[in-house]
Amino acid sequence: KWEKALQLFAEMAKSKVEMCAATCNATLSACTKGSAWDKALQLYSHMSQGEVESDRITFVAALSACETGGFWEKALDLLGVMVQTAMEPDVVILNAAISVCEKLGKWQNAS
Repeated sequence: KWEKALQLFAEMAKSKVEMCAATCNATLSACTKGSAWDKALQLYSHMSQGEVESDRITFVAALSACETGGFWEKALDLLGVMVQTAMEPDVVILNAAISVCEKLGKWQNAS
């Protein structure tokens, strides 16, 4: 189903429909759940270029993509991005980052 989500996302962009965080987050989640973590991280990268403002759900979805793709370092980078944007990581986000490190055998990096 992630292919359909990306197709709809592309059609919206082509039609110049203004994107919002909810639309991007839904597409991010669909890609991650469909094991298309690379597509999810590409979408996050697109969002982080300022076209759509990221929110907490964006970061949780991106962290899930990092976990699926095996990118514990990227997960920790995302926490740094949150701090730079003055968005304080909450318990859900911190747990997601810790989970990435733990599942990838990098639990010592979670601190």
